[in-house]
Amino acid sequence: MFSPDTTRESISRDAEVLQKARFIFVDEESEEVVIRSYLRHDGILKQPKLSVSMANAYATISSKKIQDIIAYELHRLVVEHPEWAAWKSPKVVSILKNEGQDINAFTLSGAQALPLPTGSPATQSGDQAVALPTSTTTATTTNTSFVGFDSESPAEEEKKTRKKPSIAIPANWSPTAEHERRAREKNLNVTEVAEAFKLHAEAHDRRAANWNAAFTMWLTKAQPKQATAWG
Repeated sequence: MFSPDTTRESISRDAEVLQKARFIFVDEESEEVVIRSYLRHDGILKQPKLSVSMANAYATISSKKIQDIIAYELHRLVVEHPEWAAWKSPKVVSILKNEGQDINAFTLSGAQALPLPTGSPATQSGDQAVALPTSTTTATTTNTSFVGFDSESPAEEEKKTRKKPSIAIPANWSPTAEHERRAREKNLNVTEVAEAFKLHAEAHDRRAANWNAAFTMWLTKAQPKQATAWG
């Protein structure tokens, strides 16, 4: 809950302090925030199914900087905790193909970026430190969360997880049926909200890899107009 005296400026000041201390990074262009050590402490990477969900969520991030920070932190964690279940997922391992960058490379602190930890897949010249599951894995020997992509070839998996480029909002973009359903549930006029969304994206020259996902996030924040009482 926000306190009564919370303002946009006070939140920005607090975020700047946290960013300089390497706790978070705010990408103002994509309007996204990452908590640097979240994956280290939340336990997600210890659970096979949650690790896959994490990799799927990673693919929807619009900010290339935030993706680089997450990839860098994963390189640190795979060295420190090679026993974690996440490294058995090809979707998670595919993220390690991105060397990433230390958060210091993007913060306002001016501190020098830290090098990748010795022993991470990106610093090894021989075999990868984390091997992809083999294509012979079957449903009888694999956790059900991996069924459906463990049997795919590495080329097919890489094609599915390859990052889409961030682009300006297409001129012919329009809300989907799912967007209309969400808008109805919140008592929103989807046409008006979509128009405001497009104008905001164009005015600020926004870029996104998935504009439908970006509009879904916009809808979650949108509030219905308050009726005006006339005396």
